[in-house]
Amino acid sequence: MDLSGLNVSRSLLEPLQLLLEKASASLLYLDLSYCHIADSHLNALLPTLLRCSRLHFLGLYHNPLFKAAIQDLLQKTLELPDLHLVVYPYPLDCHMQDP
Repeated sequence: MDLSGLNVSRSLLEPLQLLLEKASASLLYLDLSYCHIADSHLNALLPTLLRCSRLHFLGLYHNPLFKAAIQDLLQKTLELPDLHLVVYPYPLDCHMQDP
């Protein structure tokens, strides 16, 4: 499911969670790149994402995420046996350290 460009920060988080819950049994591909997903959004979505047991690809590129949220995501998604590729952004806190 390609949802790239969907602005989750504008009251679409709950509908997205409901959509993912309904599709969780069969979802193989999920692209949420360029969706304005912040750490709080990712934390809210994570329990629903972990129900997507057949997921092969998760795209989160170009979202404003910090290293701790990305690490938490990567650690928890280890539970998904079919997940082969996670594309995530360069963490915001790493940008801040660049000269």
